[in-house]
Amino acid sequence: MNEKKLAIFLVVAVLAITALACSSTRTPEPVVIPRIVIPTVNIPDFPTMVPIPTLAPIVIPTFPPIPTMPPISLPTAVILPTVEEAPIQQEPYSCVCDSRATEIELNENLSKNMPQGGAYPSNCQRWCVCVPPDGSQLDISISGSVDFDLYVAYDDFEGITGEQLIQGENYYWMSNSYSGKEYVGISSPDGGDYYIEVCSYNGDPGPYDMTTAWR
Repeated sequence: MNEKKLAIFLVVAVLAITALACSSTRTPEPVVIPRIVIPTVNIPDFPTMVPIPTLAPIVIPTFPPIPTMPPISLPTAVILPTVEEAPIQQEPYSCVCDSRATEIELNENLSKNMPQGGAYPSNCQRWCVCVPPDGSQLDISISGSVDFDLYVAYDDFEGITGEQLIQGENYYWMSNSYSGKEYVGISSPDGGDYYIEVCSYNGDPGPYDMTTAWR
């Protein structure tokens, strides 16, 4: 029984192998690839390019050479002799002071002393200074320890005198600032005598410095 089944199994196996071998040797069916149609593209014709004309060569003109200039001879400088300017001699200037005033030198710093005085004019001293013409400034100043007053007149002794001084009538310039320092400045002074009166306001004695400066 077993041998019969084995024979049948062998036969079936041989048939199966034969059938499998036959099926593997079959020619496969061809694969159909669809056809791709490429459309025709119309490319326009490009225009014909115009040839670039050939430029004529540039001719640079030849300039004539610059002529050589002859050397310039400068004349020898003439040395002028040195001329020394002679100093300007200022003519001496003199004036006559009133005898009632004491003449002092111009451009000096003088130390004076006021004695004890009482009523005017014993409390005053009078001076005269001779001033040249063509000056730009005349400065007269005093400085002392008591209350001094300063009066100045031009070419007129009476312009500094009098107990009641009235401007424009009997004096020209004045400085009375209730101190020991007084100053009078005169611009563009005329040449001539200038009279100076220094008074102690309260009649007190004391030293003082007086300066005259002209330029």
